[in-house]
Amino acid sequence: MSNTCQPVSRVSRGLLPILIALASAAALSLGCTSELPPPPPGSRPADEIVEKRLDPSWIQEGFIYELFVRDFTPEGTFQAIIPRLDEIQELGVETIWLMPIHPIGEIERKGSLGSPYSITDYYDVHPDYGSLEDFQDLVDAVHSRGMHIIIDLVVNHTAWDHPWIEEHPEWYSRDDEGNMMPPVPDWSDVADLNFDDEGLREELIDMMSYWVRDFDIDGYRVDTASMIPGDFWEESIPRVREIKPVFFLGETGDAGLGEAGYQMIYAWSAYGNLKDTWRGSGGSAFVASVESAEKQIGESAYMRFITNHDETAWDAPPTQLFGGQDGARAAAVAHLFMPGVPLLYNGQEIGNEDSWAFFEKWNYDWSLNPQIRDFYVRLGSIWQQSEALRFGDMRRIRQDNGAAIISYVRRSRNERIAVIINKTDEPQSLTLPEEYAGEFEELFSGRRIDTSGELSLEAFGYRVFRLD
Repeated sequence: MSNTCQPVSRVSRGLLPILIALASAAALSLGCTSELPPPPPGSRPADEIVEKRLDPSWIQEGFIYELFVRDFTPEGTFQAIIPRLDEIQELGVETIWLMPIHPIGEIERKGSLGSPYSITDYYDVHPDYGSLEDFQDLVDAVHSRGMHIIIDLVVNHTAWDHPWIEEHPEWYSRDDEGNMMPPVPDWSDVADLNFDDEGLREELIDMMSYWVRDFDIDGYRVDTASMIPGDFWEESIPRVREIKPVFFLGETGDAGLGEAGYQMIYAWSAYGNLKDTWRGSGGSAFVASVESAEKQIGESAYMRFITNHDETAWDAPPTQLFGGQDGARAAAVAHLFMPGVPLLYNGQEIGNEDSWAFFEKWNYDWSLNPQIRDFYVRLGSIWQQSEALRFGDMRRIRQDNGAAIISYVRRSRNERIAVIINKTDEPQSLTLPEEYAGEFEELFSGRRIDTSGELSLEAFGYRVFRLD
C-alpha cells in the first residue's frame, strides 16, 4: 500500500480459472519420469504433480529482499548500500526490491520526512539518496553479483506538489464539488490520478519504459495494484516488456491480475490466516486454506512473508505477532516454505522487535541477534537448493495433532520435502502417516531423524525433512 495511512481493503476483480494439472502424457513426451516413492493414498499421482515455473525464471532463484534506502544504512544513500550487497545475497536473496526512490512531496507531508509513496517527480531520485548516476551504480553492482533489482511503481496517486497538478489538472480525479481528492480520505498527502485520461496513461507507460530502458532495472513492485484499472496493465505491461522481460509484482491479493501480465501477487489472505493460527486457529485448517488458494491463482504465484513495511509499521513486527523470536522463526518456516517466493523485509534478519516509524528516519542496529541472521541464511540456503520448495506443489499431511501442528509436503517430480511446525509455546507430539515414516534427513540440523512412531517437537519447534 502507499502507507500514507492504515491499509485499505483490497479490490477484487474475480479469480482466474483453476490451473489444469499437467497430463501424464505430456510429461512422458518431454522425457519426464517420476523418481519418487508411491504417493500417499488420496493424493494425486506423482506424474500429475504440478510444478510452477515463472517467466522471468530468475524470480524463483532466491528470496526477494525489500529495502528502504532511507533506513537501510545510517547514510541512507544508494552508494552506502553497495558494500552491503554481499550480506544481502548471503540470505539467499535473488531480487532486491527498492521502496520508492523518488523525491517526496512537501505539501500535506506526514511526519518530518514524509511518505516515500507521495512522489513529486517520477523521473528523478530523492536528492538525499544520491544522484541518478549513483542509482545506476547500485543497479550495476546488483547485476554484477548475478542478482536482479526492481523498484516501487506508484501510479495510483502523486504528491500535491507534483508539477502535473498545475500542468495537467485533467489527469486527476475530482469529488462531487469538482475538487481534486485523495484516493482514500486518510491518504491526505496524495492526490488521486484519473485513469480515464488517455494522456495520463501514455505518460505513465513512457515513465515505466524509461527506468527499464535507461537504467536496466528488472521490474516493478506495483503499489495499490488493484486500485488501478486492469485494462491499464493489459496495455502497459506488454509494451514495457518489449524492452526486456521485466517482472511485475502486484500489491494485491487479486489473482485476476495474473491475466493482465503480473507474475506475482501478495499472499495477503494466507498471512492473515497465519496470524489467526498463532492466535488459536488450527494448524491443519491453515494449510487447507492455502491449498484452496493455490487452486485459484492460475499461472501467477504468491509472494509469501511474515512481515513487510506495511505490517511492521501499522500492525507489529513478527516477534510481537508470533510469540517472540522462537515463534517468529517457526512462522517463517511455516509460511515461507509454502508455494511461491519468500520476502524478507530489512531488519527482519536481525529479529527487529519494534514497530517502524514510517515517516521518520529509522536506525537499525545490524549487530543484533546474529543467531537470527544465521537462521535466515540457513532458511534461504534450504529454499534455493530445493526443487520442490522453488517449483513444487503442496499437499497437507494429515496427522493426529492438527490443532497444534502445521504439516504439509512440497512435491516436485524429483523431490519431496515434508515441513512440520509446532505453532504453540508448549511441547507437542504427533504421529505421521506411514507414508512419511522412516529415517530422513532433517535439513536445518543436517541430522537423520527417525519419524516412525511418535515425533516430538519443542515449543515453536520445526522439522523439515527430505523424504528419500
